[in-house]
Amino acid sequence: MSPAGRRRPFVAGALALLVGLLGWSGVATASVAHPASSARDSTDTVTAFGNLTGTATFLDWDTDTLAAWKAAGVSVGPAGTALAVSAGAGLELPITSGYVESHSDLRFKPSDVLGSIDHFGSGLTFASSSTSVTVTDLVFDLGGSMVYATIGGTEDVPLFSLQERDRKVKRSGQTLEIQGAAMDLTPTGAAALDAIFHNSAITANTELAAVTIEAKGRVSRYSYTGQTVEYPRLSGIALSLTFATPALAAFHSDGITPSAVGSASYDSALGDVSFPITGGTAVVHPGQRGRPEGLAGVVLGWGNGLVLGEGSTSVAMTDLTFVPATSTVYASVNGGADDGALFAVKRPKRSRISLTGGNLELRGAYLDLTAGGAAMLNGVFHTTGFERGFELGKLTLVASG
Repeated sequence: MSPAGRRRPFVAGALALLVGLLGWSGVATASVAHPASSARDSTDTVTAFGNLTGTATFLDWDTDTLAAWKAAGVSVGPAGTALAVSAGAGLELPITSGYVESHSDLRFKPSDVLGSIDHFGSGLTFASSSTSVTVTDLVFDLGGSMVYATIGGTEDVPLFSLQERDRKVKRSGQTLEIQGAAMDLTPTGAAALDAIFHNSAITANTELAAVTIEAKGRVSRYSYTGQTVEYPRLSGIALSLTFATPALAAFHSDGITPSAVGSASYDSALGDVSFPITGGTAVVHPGQRGRPEGLAGVVLGWGNGLVLGEGSTSVAMTDLTFVPATSTVYASVNGGADDGALFAVKRPKRSRISLTGGNLELRGAYLDLTAGGAAMLNGVFHTTGFERGFELGKLTLVASG
């Protein structure tokens, strides 16, 4: 699925005023790294589901809540790519990206299941006979037991909490299923809806739906004992590429010129291109920093990308998805529906992962073309100059959350 447009919120006009009244800006948008740890002297087996590609999160409406709201004149239904299921008794939110890791040590804190699951482009519409409000781009922060959404143009608003009723985690192949959680209105969520509908039936801590998550992703397993630091919702800064001199020389010899698209920027004098981070999640295992699983998660640079052009011929590689554990960067080619594994990230021994001033940093890595990326460029520019392992340059990640 192409990520193009997946962060465009569905906004009701009245919410712009509401955001200011509740003072969400600068408060609800803060995302905090969670230090986490396994019980001392225990061996913890981590099962990581990286770069989630589907399928969906299912909401099974609480019949008592919906009946009370209906009697008060308020309904809830799908928005964007969300689908009503079971004759309107539930909702399906397609999963667009994310990362989840589950721990065999059930004493792992803050939760034996960490990560976040994104549902960009879908959401919920609450409506009465006279007004409506839509929230979209839901992010399920599993470690923090919270659901964030975009509302009134403001992202990361904590509208719902996740409550464990009788949670069960099932793993089968590349599929993860989480059952037995419930989604309740937070005080912030209740205040937002009450400010729109002025309805006493909408109260905080009301259970809205039972939650079932069915997700698919590349699976890896490893044993680990020690501390984990989680950035559940990345919000900045950037993934940056400094082109290597041989790469720029190869481009020049073929008449190819790099440039940036969307919110990315390119400094031709320095050969630097910067891709702003638009979302994702990251998990750092300090004791594993020299191994691929030392940095896990998914880093999103959607709405921006790199363009290579030769005269009237060009190719845009946009909506970047960096999966650290597999050292792969995926991108959409010319807005295509499928994301390809175009780039590989090399992390030599001198590369380093650090936690500096609240930011997560990866330095000393390099970005190469994959076989698929090289074949794509050779096809576009009718050349044979690109091959697997072609080094584009030095890659740097600085992320906040």
